[in-house]
Amino acid sequence: MDDDNSIVIVGVGCKFPGADNLDEFWRVLIEGENHVIEIPRDRWNNDAFYHKDPNEPGKSYVTRAGFIKKYDEWDNKMFNVNEMEAAWVDPQQRYVLDCVHMAIEDGGITKTVLNGSNTGVYIGVMNDDYKGSSNNDLNTMTNYSLTGTSPSIISARVSYTYNLLGPSMSIDTACSSALVAIHTASQALKSGDCEVAICGGVNSILYPDIFVPLSKARMVSPTGQCQAFSDKADGYARGEGCGIVILKTKKQALLDGNKIWAAIATGCNQDGRTTTPITAPSSIQQRNLLLKVYSETGVNPEDVQYIEAHGTGTPVGDPIETNTLGKFFAEKAPVDDHQDNILLGSVKTNIGHLESAAGAAGLIKVLLMMTHGKIVPSLHFEKANPNIDFDSYRLEVARQISPWPCLTQGGGRLSCVNSFGFGGTNSHAIVKQYSDVVFGEKTKTIKEKHIIAVSATDLKSLEKNLIHLKQNIHKAKYCIEDISYTSTCRRDHYTYRVALHGNTKEDIARNCKEQLQQLQSLKPPGFSKPNVVFVFCGVGTTWRGMCQELLNY
Repeated sequence: MDDDNSIVIVGVGCKFPGADNLDEFWRVLIEGENHVIEIPRDRWNNDAFYHKDPNEPGKSYVTRAGFIKKYDEWDNKMFNVNEMEAAWVDPQQRYVLDCVHMAIEDGGITKTVLNGSNTGVYIGVMNDDYKGSSNNDLNTMTNYSLTGTSPSIISARVSYTYNLLGPSMSIDTACSSALVAIHTASQALKSGDCEVAICGGVNSILYPDIFVPLSKARMVSPTGQCQAFSDKADGYARGEGCGIVILKTKKQALLDGNKIWAAIATGCNQDGRTTTPITAPSSIQQRNLLLKVYSETGVNPEDVQYIEAHGTGTPVGDPIETNTLGKFFAEKAPVDDHQDNILLGSVKTNIGHLESAAGAAGLIKVLLMMTHGKIVPSLHFEKANPNIDFDSYRLEVARQISPWPCLTQGGGRLSCVNSFGFGGTNSHAIVKQYSDVVFGEKTKTIKEKHIIAVSATDLKSLEKNLIHLKQNIHKAKYCIEDISYTSTCRRDHYTYRVALHGNTKEDIARNCKEQLQQLQSLKPPGFSKPNVVFVFCGVGTTWRGMCQELLNY
């Protein structure tokens, strides 16, 4: 994983329950926040679909899930989507575009660089709730109904927006979709199919339909919480969100001057008929996958310090996964009194099981922990599932914030991520922190003044960007020279622009305040939006119960 042809992560973007960006996601993790909540009324009226009896036809016993904030807000102008088309665009497409934008900004990659490039797009997706809610009236369907709700367009929309000419595909292997998409992207880079790969996964919860069969299969938790590895585990809590990473070969990333988060090596296999029924996890194939990935990469399993498990909180799946991991690492790295245990956790305890985006959420959690040098706790664990043999292995559930030491002096940290689909497609990733990167090191300069460029597609967004910069510039670990370089040379510049100048961060914050005051004077006078009402003519065009279905959802 250290040679020039190894695959590295150069950009990251995310939108998860309780977190609209990487900084907020780190807050969720480090504070041990739980963002699985009661199903909001603005999604649907869950009272109409709830029944505590799992056998009740057409009903679900679930009342909680993990939801994204402001799911119905989207800056369609940023991606050149008109208002008419935007109404038909699946939120999953919106989430992916938002997170891709975050990832390319994080990687210091501009649209100009991507335009016409051999960049591939690989997105994991399994649900299409928006199709069911928007296409139920054939009379209102338009040509945008096709492109707005097709899973294939989720990846194609990214390729179209940025004019990317590499392979573009949406991948469905159920709950392993995101990590399988990342694996597919890695293979494409190795084979030369593309030079840059944008990959990850997305999931959206808009409709109650899927909760019903999941309840009948007893897959979801009646208590509404993923209690991974616990004796109270009773199923998983659903969640929605999106996670995107940008991959390159290490050689290309260094040539392009990208920030490198970590190197990643992946593998994928299938359970076949090693278990019955099709949804049952296979210890045999999970072990075979581990053997394959570690033998191919040459990584010593003894060096693994943390495992981000699939960890859904099911009473059957957790013991199979954890015991398989325990046996594998015990065999490859025998228990030694002088060795630390391998810590184990699951991000699903914070934000729910994001299904086709789950692998991306687990990977991004690991990247953030590596960067901050801290392992965060896995929630809702007090007493172990009695079918997990923790005492025999070097595994221990992370229950508190703990420092994450580097493998060697000046070296990085080593972790792995599991992700399994309920149809038997398994994926595993080894993640090794890139240790040569230097953040915030002051560079010598002869400049007396530095330019910080801020731009947006409209005045409101420009104001928000200035406020964000003003509030966070002192928190940034980067020096003003680096901030200036990134904002001017590694960012796209939109129609509404402000150029700030100064020699210190204090100067920039002061200049931000002045620009914000000037923007206030440019704003048009405000007006209040009128309330929307239904008007009925009363001449026979109404009927008993009309509009009732609007109240049900």
